[in-house]
Amino acid sequence: MGRIIVQIKKLPDEKRDPPRKQLKTNHLAYCRTVSDPFVLIVVDVDNDIGYWKHITPEWFKEKNLDSQKSKTVRFDEENLIAEESDYKIDWMNIIEDTKKRIENYEEYEDLKDRANPAIGETKDRFRNIHLFIDKFNHLLNTDFQVIKEKQYPSVWKFGFGSIDYGEESLHYTLYPIQNNENDAQIRDLDSDWEEIRKLGASRRSGVAGNPIERDPERFAYNAIRKEAEKQIKDRNLSYSNSTFLAKEYVYPFAHKYAPLLGLNRSSEYQVNNIRDGYYRHLQFWLTEEISDILREHSIGEVGVHLEGYLDRKEDPRFATIHESAEKQTQEASTDPPKHRIHGSDFDQEILERMIDVLVESPMTTLTKPYVEKDRARDEVGSVDTIWDLYSDDAIIENAKSYYTNYPYEYQNLLRQNFDSLESEFSYPTTEFLLVIIDIENIRAGMGGGWCIHQFWLESNEDELRVEFHRTTDPEIPEEIEMRMDMLEYGGQDYPIIAQSSSGDHKLMEIARDNKPVFEDVHKALDRDLEAYLREREANIIPGAMR
Repeated sequence: MGRIIVQIKKLPDEKRDPPRKQLKTNHLAYCRTVSDPFVLIVVDVDNDIGYWKHITPEWFKEKNLDSQKSKTVRFDEENLIAEESDYKIDWMNIIEDTKKRIENYEEYEDLKDRANPAIGETKDRFRNIHLFIDKFNHLLNTDFQVIKEKQYPSVWKFGFGSIDYGEESLHYTLYPIQNNENDAQIRDLDSDWEEIRKLGASRRSGVAGNPIERDPERFAYNAIRKEAEKQIKDRNLSYSNSTFLAKEYVYPFAHKYAPLLGLNRSSEYQVNNIRDGYYRHLQFWLTEEISDILREHSIGEVGVHLEGYLDRKEDPRFATIHESAEKQTQEASTDPPKHRIHGSDFDQEILERMIDVLVESPMTTLTKPYVEKDRARDEVGSVDTIWDLYSDDAIIENAKSYYTNYPYEYQNLLRQNFDSLESEFSYPTTEFLLVIIDIENIRAGMGGGWCIHQFWLESNEDELRVEFHRTTDPEIPEEIEMRMDMLEYGGQDYPIIAQSSSGDHKLMEIARDNKPVFEDVHKALDRDLEAYLREREANIIPGAMR
């Protein structure tokens, strides 16, 4: 008939109704290492009964257990092991289903072989396809290595799946070849999506005119641009030195959700407290708060919108749940399973990356990256604009925070992720930036006009130098709104390499508690990479690539 593999565990007394058992995911992962059915049994020793569950690789993947250290497995009470139960019939059905699955898998392996008539053939098109795919893989291994490291860490190279290849038409897919896999780099495929998906490909692409026939190596840049755009859009980059970006992202979250992290709202927070507050206290707190939901679902299956749990101190359950979470946090030696959380002002994956950056940095105390409103309404009387609530010094300090950190963080992000391309990008223009702020225009409601002026001055500085002045400072010439070739500053004439004027919109983003440096450096990096790649791409009919 066949074989079935069984793992038996004792059912905890407090987990009988409904029957459930928390297990480490590495135990459950055994289902992926065997071809025979894997059944988990928990035994209620007091009542001489047991419950069983068939653990499959599909279930393991569906529950996203690779990202969790443990899992509470729930057992269907109908899957009972007792004298009068018919569990043996169910198990025989599982064995038969598994046999069919293995047979289907063997058919799939045959399909993979049949889907590769390109092996052994000699065709003129193969030369250009090889040039294209070799260039694409070269880019992933050199200038765009961060894409491979972050998105495809176990991939050796990508292969080319040819769906439709003609002189004036091209439909293809790129499929991953794993490090431990021996596979062909060129395959002929039909358009069946299931066949393409089983090769590990995530999409198929089409383009009119077939640029591989005209410019195979240049077309590799077209293909890599899609990957680079996704990388930046997902904020899936290396941020190991980007402490200001992390500070700008994490502080608003920590301050807003401090009660759910077991923290008191303050002007500063210990980094380790934020780390434990998020990875431990919040997770324990949510487990208690949604315990009724977790009777039917596992942690991580249900998305939780955090804003709905703020300001619940009047709820009598709040203090009890908080105390329980605090106690568990203090006693925990490892992080519990993570809930899926949502919020209007953060993304969970990005938030975790930024918290980790702070933990790994020398920073021990997190403070707000910008100065808050420092003038009360009763001090200023009527309030015409938001700037009435900021002193001149506060406006200047916030400008310093933005315009000093922006070039530093852009350079950090570029060097950490696309180091070999640094010489191709022209920002910062020089190593000396002079920023001049027109406070009077800002206060007069002229924020949409020219109130912040930037001058990149030619200098021999070894490191980036950024200095700030008001338009009324005696060191600043009166004609700063005019285009100039030279600027006299500090008794010295500086050639102006670049000059720009802008409104107060960056300062407004700060006043609205947004993350302007974080957002702007990513936009700039995306824009500059796109410009770099477009110069090297093959020409295609506009709108033809999809």
